[in-house]
Amino acid sequence: MIWMERHDDAENIHRFYALDITRDLFGHWLLIRRWGRVGRGGGQHLVQSFETRADARSALQELIRAKFRRGYA
Repeated sequence: MIWMERHDDAENIHRFYALDITRDLFGHWLLIRRWGRVGRGGGQHLVQSFETRADARSALQELIRAKFRRGYA
């Protein structure tokens, strides 16, 4: 699992973004994304299905690049 956070005290921004790749019972690869405010329960999530692990990893890497551009570390 990859866990990233973004903090900006001046703007009162304290967010997290978590990414994970796993497999479902049918053999598809899943990219699971969770995000929300640090310290709050739950947050939101989104699950994307891919035919191959390579496709899921490609999507994961693109999301990581996008989150770094937005200030997550």
